[in-house]
Amino acid sequence: AHGLQAQFDVLSITGKRVYVADLDIDALRAAQAQCGEGSGAPAAPLEEAARLVLQGRGANTPLRQQLLRALVWLVPCPEAQLLLLDWAWLGGGQPSEVLFPLAEAVAALDLQAARKLAFAQIMVASQEDNAMQKSVLIKRRNAEVVAALQRALQDECRDVVILYGALHMADLRFQIQEQLGLKLVARDWRTVWGVRLPGKNNPRLYDLPSLLRPGTALRLVALPLLLMTGAADYLGMIGDLAKSPDIVSTSVLLMSYMLRHGVVYYAASKWALDSNQKLFA
Repeated sequence: AHGLQAQFDVLSITGKRVYVADLDIDALRAAQAQCGEGSGAPAAPLEEAARLVLQGRGANTPLRQQLLRALVWLVPCPEAQLLLLDWAWLGGGQPSEVLFPLAEAVAALDLQAARKLAFAQIMVASQEDNAMQKSVLIKRRNAEVVAALQRALQDECRDVVILYGALHMADLRFQIQEQLGLKLVARDWRTVWGVRLPGKNNPRLYDLPSLLRPGTALRLVALPLLLMTGAADYLGMIGDLAKSPDIVSTSVLLMSYMLRHGVVYYAASKWALDSNQKLFA
């Protein structure tokens, strides 16, 4: 869907110099059951969204912070307040690098580029998910890779290439450095997948003055529009609650309000902020 192919469709793992260092499915499930994780799949979107709304993007969120997050639902546009709390508690991250290109892609109606940019940022943001990084799915499988690497080094193998998914990289590097004592001496990035931005597909957009480009206009109105829409929805919800005839209707109104704003927060939290890059160094 994003110009990508499954690993097993393009890689051969039958060569003499190829070793699959991973847990089999039974060992993985047993390890997850032992740790109380229960499933080999990542958290379902609704479960992950609920955790983000209640706890934010940090790990082991203190009770007072969780209470403060609960209080933002008493004011209009709670998703903006939640994003601001995330920004403050994570040390003041920068807007993500894809945020402005994403706005330009949406404004130019280039939905394919927008989908690719959003997908790329979701992959980056998932590496900051502390619950995911501490899971058996990541740590125990990485431990198998490190053990295989150690055996290869003991056999005097000096050229080793490890192919693994993006979400494994941060913990895998940590385990290699901590357990094997290796150090990072160089970093070389290779572009394996790219997104053609709207300006490349339609150069006329960049012939316009900066303030008249669709992406610039969208960036200028996005936040005011979000706040205005949130305020209107909040006032409408208060009016509906005043007319609510019973507790069931009231509960349905409150749950639907939290659901739609929670969805907006969940989506924005995936690509709006990059906590690895600090706004104020």
